[in-house]
Amino acid sequence: MRAKKQRLPRKEQRSFLLVDEQCGPIETIFRSARPRGAALKAAGRGHEQIGLFDPIEPCIWRFRGWQEDPPPGTCSGRFTLQFGVPPPKRPAVEALGREAVSSAQAERLTEVLVRLDAARIAERNKKQAESAENA
Repeated sequence: MRAKKQRLPRKEQRSFLLVDEQCGPIETIFRSARPRGAALKAAGRGHEQIGLFDPIEPCIWRFRGWQEDPPPGTCSGRFTLQFGVPPPKRPAVEALGREAVSSAQAERLTEVLVRLDAARIAERNKKQAESAENA
């Protein structure tokens, strides 16, 4: 009998605020355990110049994002035969570095992040309450 493999606990999800070139908030939050994961989500939604504000260590992570075709192989042919369309492009990112932000900027961006996160949680709770009523 094989011993059960112990799983490592999942890393805690963090919220990253999408910012523009001048460090202004774009009012979009991406949640991931690491900045690269959040950047991949942003690239998957079409963002090319990605700046992510990290409130844990007040800085902005910069990435360049794009969509690329999946590598050729048997799966892509099977996908096309099964669904009648080519397989979706997958996101890719290149890390450009990390830049420090002033304490005033960090405070302003953190306020926006907290406000958007609270709105997202309220929206989720509202949907859950509506689905509980309908059930």
